[in-house]
Amino acid sequence: MPPLVDWVNQHSLPDELWVLTDLPQAHTGTADLGFHASRKVRVEAWSPERHREWLAIARAALDIKGSDFRARHKPTTKAHDLIASGIPLTMNADSSPTIELERRGFPLARPTDPDYWLSHEYWKKRGQYCLSAAQSKESFTRSSIGLDLFSVVSVIRSSKP
Repeated sequence: MPPLVDWVNQHSLPDELWVLTDLPQAHTGTADLGFHASRKVRVEAWSPERHREWLAIARAALDIKGSDFRARHKPTTKAHDLIASGIPLTMNADSSPTIELERRGFPLARPTDPDYWLSHEYWKKRGQYCLSAAQSKESFTRSSIGLDLFSVVSVIRSSKP
C-alpha cells in the first residue's frame, strides 16, 4: 500500500480511486493510510465477493508496485486476470508484470498517461492481446512457464556473491 499511497499523493487521477486491500485493524479512513485529504480515494477491505463485485463495475485498474524484491518479482497473474476481465490496466514500468507483458507483446499504458490508459484505443489493444494469447496457448504451457521460472531463478542464483 505505501507505494500506491505515495504515487497517488504525487499524481492526480481523473476520477475517484477505489482501493481493495487487506486493511489494518485500526483503519478509520484514507488519511490514516497516508492519502492526502485532497485526493478522492475510497478504501475497503478485500474479499473474494467484493473483488468480483468491483471487477464488474471497474472502469480501469491502477497497480503500483514497490521496489522491494518481492514486489519487483510478482508474477503476471493479477495483471492477466484484470486484462482478461476486460479491465484496462496500468502499472509502473519497472514492475516485473509490466516487463513480462511487454515481452509478450502487450505494452501496458503508463500510470502517468490516463488519457491513453482510459482510451478506447487501449481497450481495443487489450482485447487484441487477449485474443492472440488465447490463440497461442503454447506461451502458457507448463514447460513454457517452467522455463520462465527457471530463468528467474538462474538470474537470482547468478547474482549471489
